[in-house]
Amino acid sequence: MCKQRNLGDMWFFKRFQCGCARIGVYIGIIVFISAAIVVALLPLNSIAYAKNSYNAAKGLHIANVSVMTKQKTVRTQGEYMFTKRAASLLITFDGLDASEIRNAHKATVSVGRYQIVSAKVDLAKIEAVSSLVNIRYKIRPRVLGIVRVELQKEGIYDLQDISIRLAAVTMHPKRIWGGVDSNSHVSKQTNYISNESKLSGNKLRSRKPILSIPDSVLNASDLTKDNSYSKRPRYIVIDKTVPRLSVSYDNNASYEGKYFRNNRASRILIQDDSFVFSYLLHDSYPIAKVFADGKQVMVLTAKSFKNDGVHTNVWYADVSFSGDASWDVRYCVEDLSGNASSSISNKFIIDTLSPTVSITGVQQGGAYSHAVVPTLVIKDRWLKPASVTYSLRRMRYAKELRSFVSRKADSQSVSVQYAGFYNGIQDDDVYQLQWSAKDLVDHVISGKLQFSINRSGSSFSIDSSTKAMNRKQLQNAKDIHIEEL
Repeated sequence: MCKQRNLGDMWFFKRFQCGCARIGVYIGIIVFISAAIVVALLPLNSIAYAKNSYNAAKGLHIANVSVMTKQKTVRTQGEYMFTKRAASLLITFDGLDASEIRNAHKATVSVGRYQIVSAKVDLAKIEAVSSLVNIRYKIRPRVLGIVRVELQKEGIYDLQDISIRLAAVTMHPKRIWGGVDSNSHVSKQTNYISNESKLSGNKLRSRKPILSIPDSVLNASDLTKDNSYSKRPRYIVIDKTVPRLSVSYDNNASYEGKYFRNNRASRILIQDDSFVFSYLLHDSYPIAKVFADGKQVMVLTAKSFKNDGVHTNVWYADVSFSGDASWDVRYCVEDLSGNASSSISNKFIIDTLSPTVSITGVQQGGAYSHAVVPTLVIKDRWLKPASVTYSLRRMRYAKELRSFVSRKADSQSVSVQYAGFYNGIQDDDVYQLQWSAKDLVDHVISGKLQFSINRSGSSFSIDSSTKAMNRKQLQNAKDIHIEEL
């Protein structure tokens, strides 16, 4: 009968059992050591996590806002800065430490854009112009975040209506052993701060808050810690539009295109969204220069204009041109941003007066017993010399004396003189001097003058009706007509 043996009695099974025991012991030792390491590391890892769970008790504040424009010169008046090109805002802010600022990569910056709603520069907000921008930073001498925003749209931007929202902050929680990262495979976690920072002081809320920033209210009122900001511009006015300028006149009845016989008035009309600033800030730019006979007599600036009461961008002014003169008017409007309209220049002449006549040497109805020298002078600043006519006639013979006249003329006067036509008793007669003239605006003058020359004394004649009354008794008086011969 065979002897039954247990497998455990076999030598190789004994060896196997001894090896398993040893392995179990080894495994137990390894597990114990690992557990000890885990227990030892847990507090350290908690400290590392705490260091990455920032809970800043301080707020964020704008340290400075610098305005940069793409034109060489800009105008600032009062609390306004004016430019006709895009502007950049370089905003620096503090309130984060070095670790925090290194992990804040992008921010959404919003700037309030406004428009004018009244002629008193009442502003209404159109929108908050938002830009997603990179955050730069510097560590020394103090930690500052830096963002740059481009303002492209036309409008009025309020530097006291700026808000910043941190868009994404990436943190890397680490296990620390001896100052060396021992857990490089921990997944990246991103913090989203969803509430935009505003002047109202809304608290920030986030999902999975790795970086907690309370009340990050960033506004331009924190720009300085003294009162110097009150002297700096608050608003940036970006205006790329050229003002529209038009001029109309009430009297357009001209002669030869530039002569007017009546006074004129012009209305200057400006259409420009930003002209209200020129008006309220008393801009001294000469919109209209008026010259009379080469001398400047009037200058119109923005203060001379009125709003039409219906549209905030429509302004007008009236100019009167009264009196005879050669007028020269130059119109141009330039807004405070430097946009200039096309210039308009008008030259015209107003002549409201007729030519004047002066006669010397004889008088109307004069009786002379000697030779006389009648002299006729016709003047007008804008005379038509070719239109001047004149004559001297002997009435008895209806004869015009042509050969005894001398004439001098220029653009403003004609002078005529009769001499040597009387040579004795044979030239006794009644003489009649006639004239007419016209200026460039068709003012016409004409007239005549009679005088007599009788060396032996005057003789008279009466008409037939007067003769019929001679030596008669009349119940009703009648006119008597006597003519000197």
